[in-house]
Amino acid sequence: MVRVNRLVALAILLAAVPLWQMTSEFPGPASDFPKVVISAIAILAVVLLVRSFFPARIGRNEGEGSHDPRAFLRPLAAFATTLTAVLFMPIVGFFPAMAAMSAVLFLVLDADNRRFYTIAILLLLVMIYMVFVFALGVPLLNATLFD
Repeated sequence: MVRVNRLVALAILLAAVPLWQMTSEFPGPASDFPKVVISAIAILAVVLLVRSFFPARIGRNEGEGSHDPRAFLRPLAAFATTLTAVLFMPIVGFFPAMAAMSAVLFLVLDADNRRFYTIAILLLLVMIYMVFVFALGVPLLNATLFD
C-alpha cells in the first residue's frame, strides 16, 4: 500500500500542473476557485507522499495492506458514482445530479449518521452553488432535459 500511496501522490502532483495551466484560460475570477481546489489537492498529495515514507506512523484501515481485490470496490464505486454524476449534470442539472450522487454515495460509503450526512450534503451543495453563481459569476450548467 505504501508504493500505491507514493504512485497516487506523484500522479496527482503531475496532473496538477496541466490542470493549473488549463485554469488560466477561464475568464476573469472564474479561475480562482479551480486554482484553490487544485492547490488544496496538491498539498494533500504532498502530505500523502511524505507520510508514505514513515510507514510506522501510518494507521491501518479496513482493507489496507491486504491483496484482496474487494478492498478496491468502495473507492472504485465512489469514483464511478462521482464521474456518472458529473456526466449527467448537463442533462439533469446541478442539484438533481448531486443529490443522486449523494444518495448513492450514502449507500456505497455506508454512512452511519444519516442526519449529519444529509445536513452536510445540503449545506455543501448550497455553498457550492452560491460560490459559483454569486461569488465567481459562473452559472452552473442548465439542464437540457428540461428545455
